Amino acid sequence: MPSRKKNYIIDTSTGIHDPNSMNVLGSIGNKVVYPFGVVRQLDEKKTRQDLVGWSAREVSRKLKEARGIGLKMKPRLTLKDGVPLSSGGLLYVSHIDWSQHQSIIAGLNPAGSVDDEIICTAKLWREKLADPNEPVIVVSQDTNILLECDAIGIEAQDYGHDKTITSLSQLYKGYAEIKIINPQFDFCTELYTKGYLPEDIVFKATGEQILLANQCCFFQGMNGNTMALAIYNKSKKIFQSVARPKKSNKAVGGPLDDEQALLYALLKNPNIAIVTTDGEAGTGKTFVSADAGCDQLDNPYQQILILRPIIEVGGKEIGFLPGDIDQKFQPWTEAILDNFELIEMKLPHQYRSNGEPGYGLIKAGKLKMSPIIHARGRSFHFKYVYIDETQNLTPSVVKTIITRAAMGTKMVFAGDPAQIDDPYLNSCSNGLVYMIERLKDNDCFAHMHLRNCKRQDSTRLAAQLL
Repeated sequence: MPSRKKNYIIDTSTGIHDPNSMNVLGSIGNKVVYPFGVVRQLDEKKTRQDLVGWSAREVSRKLKEARGIGLKMKPRLTLKDGVPLSSGGLLYVSHIDWSQHQSIIAGLNPAGSVDDEIICTAKLWREKLADPNEPVIVVSQDTNILLECDAIGIEAQDYGHDKTITSLSQLYKGYAEIKIINPQFDFCTELYTKGYLPEDIVFKATGEQILLANQCCFFQGMNGNTMALAIYNKSKKIFQSVARPKKSNKAVGGPLDDEQALLYALLKNPNIAIVTTDGEAGTGKTFVSADAGCDQLDNPYQQILILRPIIEVGGKEIGFLPGDIDQKFQPWTEAILDNFELIEMKLPHQYRSNGEPGYGLIKAGKLKMSPIIHARGRSFHFKYVYIDETQNLTPSVVKTIITRAAMGTKMVFAGDPAQIDDPYLNSCSNGLVYMIERLKDNDCFAHMHLRNCKRQDSTRLAAQLL
């Protein structure tokens, strides 16, 4: 049966989360309604020099485009009348004289609260304007509005278009632990000697396996000990050997355990253009990524570019902090530069610095760090781009960043989905999780989840229990 037409009342948080949500929700027959207060809130956020400001400007641009389309139509249409969307629905901006609708606003204050205005708009749309057979739904990323709608009897939904999983336990880990069930067939020695083995030979020892492109493999004996590491090349139907880390790496940088060795191999593979990694604090996401980038500096990458989202500290936006952009961004760079204390000694002498890890690379123009907001509109050529704290990005922002990659560029995304700082994102709706689930099993993509904390025991304890 055909789906029923729907009326969607949009909250500010939904527009910020996905500026294209009006087209996603506005399929044929649907009406998408922006209350007047939401438009004003978006206007107030347009001047912010962060990702919220960028999203607010994008929504305003799309509303302006829709308005222009309506004004060119015959008869002329305004957003008050409803303007056709490219996706087939109608777009409205709703301004209502609430003095005429006292029965609708009982107990609410649409003149003083945008949340109340959203709820009142939904009530009016349901009781006065919509076809009785058409659902009226408030769409929000704000939990409080969803709760308030439930209390008042208004249907409300989280914006679920870009949700790919419902629990972190469902997230693709990027690796498989494979038991060697035929100990008479020793393929591990041959794997390390040749550097690769066809899948049919490996499967004689392990049984048939269902693996995704570039999936990392721990080959284990019957006692559970890891015997060999490899990465599955699905298109060539081979397993490519990965060397296990040396104990000396603790002193000079490099992978510290098998998990980091697999991630490092993915980062060094020139055929994999996008790599993601996730894990709790201290597992080495930033360290291994920065280390692999430095090892490939000048060949094949001409520069390491590190991007981080600006998350407000103490309620202060970056635009209000003192200094130029480098000085404003400096507090967010320290977490990156800390990792160069071990990497520094591996760098060529011309890139080293005296007592200030990483600054030799910065001075030589080989390392650049900037807020993610400055990536929009750019094209990255022959760069190793590392994007930190990706769990605090929306799926639409992640898409924008990936599309900046030009010739010879590798993009690395890292984060911990369990540590979300953005109030309108959660462990399942963020850009990192969305990207992992949507890109898995593609030849140009790989993912590795890190489990082992490499900091002191108190860090591991805090990550697990606090």
